[in-house]
Amino acid sequence: MTTVTKNKQLTVPRATAWQVLQDLGAVYRYNPFVKSAEMISDRKCGVGARRKCVHHDGTETLEVVTGWVEGRSMDIAITESALPVTSAWAHLSLSDVRGQALVTMTVNYVPRWGVIGQLLDSMLLRDKLGERLETMLDGLDRYLATLAVTGPAHAVA
Repeated sequence: MTTVTKNKQLTVPRATAWQVLQDLGAVYRYNPFVKSAEMISDRKCGVGARRKCVHHDGTETLEVVTGWVEGRSMDIAITESALPVTSAWAHLSLSDVRGQALVTMTVNYVPRWGVIGQLLDSMLLRDKLGERLETMLDGLDRYLATLAVTGPAHAVA
């Protein structure tokens, strides 16, 4: 299993950041890799909420919320994805630092393809995922500051 963690000090209080993050169908507003998101469950937030994200590259990801602490954190399992992994899940949390939110995102995954997958993970996947997490968190901060939707121009390849 591989774990990648990134942090970002946001320019808004935790409660403001949570208002945006708890709207699971609005992930496209701040994640520059996501073109659109659709809630595919009756639950719109909390444990059991499910969404389908369509990425700008045409791939899709299905996700389900598996943990939820109101105003503080959520756990999301990635149930279907084009990623070269057999399983993946993310933990997103918010804490208070001097009146502003510190967001931490941790992604755990198991690479596909055995030893070859582990080699690709150590050479490429882990670093690329870290870059993408940083870009997503930068997009969140930009969105919170401006309320302007972050598009694919802000995404790294």
